[in-house]
Amino acid sequence: MNADNINIFDVYKGNEAIVSSYIPFVSFSTQMHKDIAEAYVFNEADDFLKNILKLNFSIQPIPYIKTIGFHDFRKVNIDYFYNTLFSDICERDSSRKLISKVKWGITFDEEITPIQVAHLKPNFSVNLQESRLDFLDRRKGRHQITYHQENPFPLYRKYNYISLNGEPVFYCLHFTLQEILDAIKLAPQS
Repeated sequence: MNADNINIFDVYKGNEAIVSSYIPFVSFSTQMHKDIAEAYVFNEADDFLKNILKLNFSIQPIPYIKTIGFHDFRKVNIDYFYNTLFSDICERDSSRKLISKVKWGITFDEEITPIQVAHLKPNFSVNLQESRLDFLDRRKGRHQITYHQENPFPLYRKYNYISLNGEPVFYCLHFTLQEILDAIKLAPQS
């Protein structure tokens, strides 16, 4: 097989530099598909942060191209953290209390999101030895996947966070490319 003239992947050539060498850049052939994918991510993030983690304050997204992976932490200049995550962290309200400036971003790298959220089954007993985690996402409006998956019980969401003095200042949410493709396939096409 001659693969000299075949491109499967391309290198990002946009105006802004991607901070990490370990994140894939995903693009779509139409603006409609891009909009559907972004709406899916924003809706999922909003649902996760408000309804699962029960955060009741505004959380700002950071651009995907500014996310970094595990291997980047020792290589990235400290200015990155200040400019991306902490630049507005010291704002105070009229009573001089710090204003919470929590941010979130996404990753496709499961390695950097070790925290897994799940519900206990309704018949959960007090005996932890008998408890079983229920990973099936049965929330209203969730689509049922009809093809065979490697994991037949989709997780609610894996995540991680960066904290200062024990208070989270950044949440990193794990998404799979498959779930984004499913959102595009299931969206009404016009």
